[in-house]
Amino acid sequence: VMSATPPTWSAGVIIQSGDMTGSIPRFAGNGSNNAYVAYSFFDDNNGLNNVNFSKSTDNGATWSAPVSVSASEYLGPDYIVGSDRIHSFPSMAVDNSPGARQGQIYIAAATDNNFDSSDVTLWTSTNGGATFSAGTLVDDRPGLDRAQWFPSIAVDSSSGRLNIMYDDQ
Repeated sequence: VMSATPPTWSAGVIIQSGDMTGSIPRFAGNGSNNAYVAYSFFDDNNGLNNVNFSKSTDNGATWSAPVSVSASEYLGPDYIVGSDRIHSFPSMAVDNSPGARQGQIYIAAATDNNFDSSDVTLWTSTNGGATFSAGTLVDDRPGLDRAQWFPSIAVDSSSGRLNIMYDDQ
């Protein structure tokens, strides 16, 4: 049976202004009112990138001040040999499993701190996005080979296993 009342949307909320791209929303699940958004942030002053993160605890009506996921800004991915377009969008997943890591937030992005085009970096939050771990490079030869980019991550909702895939030149 269809409802006679169409769904409505709240007014838009500006979380941050500036040069941003690739916002990725996710929800805590399991009946929680928490919603998350991660996005690439480009610092026009120094040409460096970071992933910023904001959290809502009231289904998106209000949002926290953004936090930087990486402890330090990084170079964005360089153009890939043979490809004229890439993106620096992050990927985000939330563990909704009944396991020990339930509620953990994972964010991955292509970073270029090794000056080799890019490596895939993974950050984890165990406290609802208040802070994130130091980045862990997940590709097999960080800094020693051609680029890795387009990370995509997901958490298995029954086992809590984190899965990550990315393009590797």
